[in-house]
This record gives sequence, structure tokens and C-alpha cells, in this order.
Amino acid sequence: MVEVLTKGPSCVQCTATTRKLKALGVDFFETDLDETNLQRAKDLGHTSAPVVIAPNGEHWSGFDPGRLEQLAA
Repeated sequence: MVEVLTKGPSCVQCTATTRKLKALGVDFFETDLDETNLQRAKDLGHTSAPVVIAPNGEHWSGFDPGRLEQLAA
């Protein structure tokens, strides 16, 4: 299942990402970027939200419609 580390509803890219995943029918869960998960995102090399973590271990940050569509394929 896809995990999306988000900053909540005030994050435009986070909202766009979760909306796109829902529209594509991709199963995902959201995790708040609290202190622990912020460090986790940084350890993965990301400094912006959202951070998307695919089941195969691939990860990226930001709203990337092309990559999100690949998750639905």
C-alpha cells in the first residue's frame, strides 16, 4: 500500500496528491509529518511535502501526476 507523508489540509500539494490517488483508485494511507516522520522524510532525502512511498520502496516528494498514475497501472 502507498504511504503519503503529509502536512495536512493546508498543504496544497499534499491535498492534490491524495485527491489524485483517490481518483485513480490507488489504496493509500496518510501519515502526518510529525517530528518522527519529518526525520524519516529527511533520512530519505526529502525536504518538501508530500512524500510518497510506494510499495516497491520507491519514494519522491511533491505532486507528481505521472508517477501517481504509474502506481495505478
